[in-house]
Amino acid sequence: MKAPVLSVENLTKNYRLSDWRTPNKVLRAIDNITFQLYQGQTLAIVGESGSGKSSLARQLVGIEAPSEGRILINNQDISTLHSQERKRTLQKVRMVFQNPQSSLNPHSRVGSTLEEPLKINTNLESKQRKDLVIEVLKKVGLRPEHTSRFPHMFSGGQQQRIAIARALILDPEVIVADEPLSALDVSVQAQILNLLMKLQEELELSYVFISHDLGVVEHISDQVMVMYRGQMMEYGEVDQIFDSPMHPYTRKLLSSTPTYRHTVSFLKKTHSRDFKLKANSADGCSFAARCPYAKEECIESKPKTRNIAGQLVTCHWPLS
Repeated sequence: MKAPVLSVENLTKNYRLSDWRTPNKVLRAIDNITFQLYQGQTLAIVGESGSGKSSLARQLVGIEAPSEGRILINNQDISTLHSQERKRTLQKVRMVFQNPQSSLNPHSRVGSTLEEPLKINTNLESKQRKDLVIEVLKKVGLRPEHTSRFPHMFSGGQQQRIAIARALILDPEVIVADEPLSALDVSVQAQILNLLMKLQEELELSYVFISHDLGVVEHISDQVMVMYRGQMMEYGEVDQIFDSPMHPYTRKLLSSTPTYRHTVSFLKKTHSRDFKLKANSADGCSFAARCPYAKEECIESKPKTRNIAGQLVTCHWPLS
């Protein structure tokens, strides 16, 4: 098997909370995340707001540095590389942001926006850069004359196509797409999704696809990672996660979605407890306070990640 294009090993990100009352307080946004992504595959990351998905995305593309752990791009640990080499390596992982309108410079024409990364990172002549810009625009379904227009002159779907073109301009291997459909009209979402799948097939791209839309996730992904409060709750092939989820949190996500409510049950009431659940306890499982299956062990110790037939689940009592 080929080496993964992207590897994440024990990644942790802490944010210091600036409060004079608690000057040493730290928020752990990402907690010991590990995964591998291979060429041409899509890893979907799902979870509620505040689960650490976007924080993880920022680490992957180099916007922020992790507090602990390693990120390897084509087996190169980016934390050990010198400035210029790190910059070249990170060009292989590009990002598409949630809101295309806010991610594009409103004062820059589309052609200039797409040409700028080529000016900074390549030695191409002006004509070569302009030709490449037009070529990439065509790949995303736009026309050469669009280079002279400003972002506000386009629809939301067209703006996202421009953002995708910008991500493609340096010929990356991995695209990190952070909720790329959520700011778009429903009628446009399918078009952008089909474009992403078409580009993946043509260019052999790998995707880290962050989404809250489980229907889209099931359609586009090969593997799925479920996150909660910065931790990986479950990881597996898309069929494993949707057909036989083992973590109570995964079942909760699926049962709260009308499309999957009839296939996955989530216990709303549990047996009477003779122990007190502590919300957000540092000692036990982060989901224990919301879990209807929680037992005393769940609040006393953190669960370890188990590998059950290739499906990873961080739970004391995985569901069958």
